[in-house]
Amino acid sequence: MKQKLLLLLITLLIAFSITEITFTILVDEDLDGNFSLNYVHLKPFKLPILETEKKVEELIQHKIPDSLIQQYEGKNFKREYFNVRLIPDSLLGWSPNPYYKSSNELYLYNKDGIRSKNILTDYSKKSKLRIAFFGDSYSHGDEVKFKNTIGEYLQTLLNKDSIDAEVINFAVSGYGMDQALLRWEEVKDQFQPDIVILGVQFENAKRHINLLRPFYYYITEIPYAKPRFVISGNKLLLVKNPISDIANTAETIKNIDDWKFSHFEGFYDKENYESNLFYLSKSVSFVSNAISQIFGEIDFYKPESESYQVTYKIFEQFKNSVEENNKIFIPVHLPVKNDLDFLTAKFLDIMYSQKFIYDELFSALKLKATFVETFDTLEKWELENETDNLFMKRHYSPTANKIIANQIYDFLKTHNQHLLKPSERKE
Repeated sequence: MKQKLLLLLITLLIAFSITEITFTILVDEDLDGNFSLNYVHLKPFKLPILETEKKVEELIQHKIPDSLIQQYEGKNFKREYFNVRLIPDSLLGWSPNPYYKSSNELYLYNKDGIRSKNILTDYSKKSKLRIAFFGDSYSHGDEVKFKNTIGEYLQTLLNKDSIDAEVINFAVSGYGMDQALLRWEEVKDQFQPDIVILGVQFENAKRHINLLRPFYYYITEIPYAKPRFVISGNKLLLVKNPISDIANTAETIKNIDDWKFSHFEGFYDKENYESNLFYLSKSVSFVSNAISQIFGEIDFYKPESESYQVTYKIFEQFKNSVEENNKIFIPVHLPVKNDLDFLTAKFLDIMYSQKFIYDELFSALKLKATFVETFDTLEKWELENETDNLFMKRHYSPTANKIIANQIYDFLKTHNQHLLKPSERKE
């Protein structure tokens, strides 16, 4: 009996050792000593100081000397950096670099930092039906060329139907709806769109309680601070971008416990950064954190959470602002890869009797505005074709963007036909 027990213990020890060695080989480690595997961040976390320092230093290396900046004065645009796609923005956190063209020509922005077919595209004069698209990387069209974005497909559909319209892409990679709202307020008077489309990707709810991007997504390529909204007396109050000089970002993270804005950072919990014998094992840390992420994710979309409440208020304020300016507000549901995953769907159905992890939030927002619902069409296409064709590495493929553009086009034809007729449209 003792021999069998000893043999079992030895077998378990060998199995654990092999598992531990395997995890040690597989996990990625960053400059700060953070470990991750397949988007699972292993505890204990390390403050993202060195990684942020490195990214900020690389950014500063592309900063234009003050002597050269003077050459751009009076040329109707602001130029501070070379060869950087997303630059610091004192209001929005970050914004596209004017007159930027990526080396592979995947991303091009005009003088106003608007994604365009050509860097010289000028939207200053309005002469046709104007549709403005706001949102994050899914609305922006990350990973695909401009011609394969939702907005460009939509414009093509309208033009083919003899509707003289243009779609302007104000979406920005990494944005939440909070930054999208602030960008709308910044550009609405200058560009005067007739229709405002908001791409609603519900993971944004988490971004709405974040101030320092490296805490939310520690491997981010956008090492900036951002503004966020808080609720006070049932109203939204803006906490402005708290770091005016990006060179101070790493130092702020290093001294996060003494930072006067730390209580506004929804993704900093001191306990997650404290040593724990339990997490000396990478395999144990991975399993426990994976389970924590799976079961803890739904809390961000519960009515009692700050992320739910702030998101609801941002959506409401966005809609009200658009309509107060006599424009049409159209939200579009943009599901992500997990929403279309069979196992995820089964898990949500069995554990929570939900279709989406954000069901409660989605239901609340649908009471505020009529959505362009894209999920059923995308799911149907997925069932009839290869799943991966709907996505690139992470974002929508040209196929998915075209499907969504068709959904928006059908919605416009059904609900806003009067705007599509020049004789009935008030300029």
